[in-house]
Amino acid sequence: MAPTTLIGQKTTTSVNGRTVEQAGLPLRMCEILSQIDCAVFVERVMLNNPANVRKAKAAVKKALDIQDARLGFTFVEFLSSCPTNWGLAPKDALNYVGQNMADYYPVRDFNMKKKLFFAGAGGQGALAIGQMIAKAAMEEGLEVTWLPSYGPEMRGGTANCTVVVSDRPISCPLINDADVLVVMNLPSLTKFQSMVVPGGKIFINSSLVPVTSDRKDCDVFEIPCNDIAHDLGNERASNIVMLSAILKETGIVKEETVREQIEKMFSGRKAKFLPANLAALKTYLD
Repeated sequence: MAPTTLIGQKTTTSVNGRTVEQAGLPLRMCEILSQIDCAVFVERVMLNNPANVRKAKAAVKKALDIQDARLGFTFVEFLSSCPTNWGLAPKDALNYVGQNMADYYPVRDFNMKKKLFFAGAGGQGALAIGQMIAKAAMEEGLEVTWLPSYGPEMRGGTANCTVVVSDRPISCPLINDADVLVVMNLPSLTKFQSMVVPGGKIFINSSLVPVTSDRKDCDVFEIPCNDIAHDLGNERASNIVMLSAILKETGIVKEETVREQIEKMFSGRKAKFLPANLAALKTYLD
């Protein structure tokens, strides 16, 4: 029986199911190894569908890049079915991974400290994206800071915010560099793209930004936010379209947690805007 076999799970070597009395609790290796002082990247991934396989590939690449740069210890743990599929049909075995194993072994980055920077003009919703991610992360039990910065104008002025999400206490909300940059207009791209760390991610609202980033050492995502929001019948949901892309490519918080934040935001007199915003959230997550 593997040390990660779940309680009650029946396998070739635990035909009656694992019990705490006989075998103890399953080991959460990421939770254990992430406490090592030299651990700089510890992540659990899941191999139950093509999208998650791609995320796993990215995690392995990141771990190897960190090792190659001699930055510290890395560890990637995979949730997958066993070679015999536990005696289940292949599809049922994959469903078991996603529905049962992931409950006990949460899929996430365990040495998590993500620094995000959101920028645009006032009224584009850049600050709202950051706030929703921050609130969702807080609901998921993570440490969070959200620090906004406004220009003097109500509409059309500068607006940006920093969000730091970590599984450990955050000493300062200020950042000098960012893992993720989200820009809703051209001035923001020009001004802030240099702050992204190599290997980071840059999200560009390509509906309003006619050029791409010149950062060849980052992953760049061009999202036609305004065009998609227009097709959905609510151009003011362009920031939620961007939020959808961020969730897909970073997995920083869960879709269902963000959905709850959107439902809270668009309640009462704003309830009529809820369907369009929920549709925008699904843009890149379906």
